[in-house]
Amino acid sequence: MESFWPEELVRRLAGIPDDMPLYHSDNLEPAPEYVPSGKPPGWGCNGYGEQNSNWRGDKATVLSGRDRARRMYPVPKPCTMCGEKGERHHKDGNTLNNEPINIDWLCRRHHMMADGRSKARNPLTGRPIKTHCPHGHPYDSLNTYYRRDNLGRGCRACRIEAVKMSRERRKGRRGA
Repeated sequence: MESFWPEELVRRLAGIPDDMPLYHSDNLEPAPEYVPSGKPPGWGCNGYGEQNSNWRGDKATVLSGRDRARRMYPVPKPCTMCGEKGERHHKDGNTLNNEPINIDWLCRRHHMMADGRSKARNPLTGRPIKTHCPHGHPYDSLNTYYRRDNLGRGCRACRIEAVKMSRERRKGRRGA
């Protein structure tokens, strides 16, 4: 590497001895050789696996598996379903299994649906759509009635039960 200033002048002004390299690039070591494991030489500093001081053995947790996945796949890819910004999804649900074949990239919505954490939502209110009445009867085509004013729906089984109770109360009042 050449400089605008003569080398002798630079060495004298900076106090650099003649046996020391003048520029940092003169002292660079060659790039490390390729290692088939994909890990550079000296990676982990104090050994791999059980030799590492941070080795936990079978005590690895769900969070440590997620951290490992974040390190292994740091750059998010687009969702495989819709193309939006994706996040890592473990296909088998085991966050400790970070093999590439087990990782899928899904957006938040598709990730929630794949994990079963997302329920159908009412587009107007954003609340989950109710599939059963408060007494546990299903809202299906046979058991659901819609109000005449179109402002709601109801459970036929619960309505029949309420009518029966009302008639019994009326009979009780008449007979007393």
